[in-house]
Amino acid sequence: MLEFLPRVVPESPGKPEDSNLAHPMRKVTRDIAVDEHMWSDEVCENVKSLFNQLAPTWSQRTHSMKFEPLEDAFERGLKSIDQDMICLEVASGTGLVTPLLKKRFKTVVSFDISKEMLINAPKDGSTKLLADSARIPIKSKTIDVAVLVNAFLFPKELCRTLKKNGYVVFISTLSDRTPIYLPPQEVFDLLPGDWEGYSSEADWGCWTALRQK
Repeated sequence: MLEFLPRVVPESPGKPEDSNLAHPMRKVTRDIAVDEHMWSDEVCENVKSLFNQLAPTWSQRTHSMKFEPLEDAFERGLKSIDQDMICLEVASGTGLVTPLLKKRFKTVVSFDISKEMLINAPKDGSTKLLADSARIPIKSKTIDVAVLVNAFLFPKELCRTLKKNGYVVFISTLSDRTPIYLPPQEVFDLLPGDWEGYSSEADWGCWTALRQK
């Protein structure tokens, strides 16, 4: 069951007015979440090329919208987590969110498909992998918490990495205007197995925090 919680973090002024409903990434996001075979070599290379181009200026996108939904998700959506759990950061980009995760977990493994994104990430000694979300180089059932901020969802592959009772935290920093976006209920429905959790809005974004039963 997915429970929708009332908003407690108000929307700050200045939210972009432009709609991303027609953004090409939206179709890719849904296609591969529903059928991972849609992630062809061509699509993969196109996405990789795009984010390699965006990498040099990616860190300039820092705004509270990047952080408030994630913080709210941890405060209200996750139960019974502790620092000794292993956190997987999916599509970490230039590491804008990584410091927040490192405050909560002793072990954070971050990966991204874009080599340039990783090159432009701070050299902070954390574990960073060049990897594809469709083929995560992590042993099965080793991850406690998987965090996806504006990231593609490959449901079966992601769940393969999770331990029993593992968590998935799915963040869209511009809610339904995020280019890489899935509605909370759809995230819940697409994950294989039996899940429970919460969803809400915070600042400009929305979050979904789920635990596998």
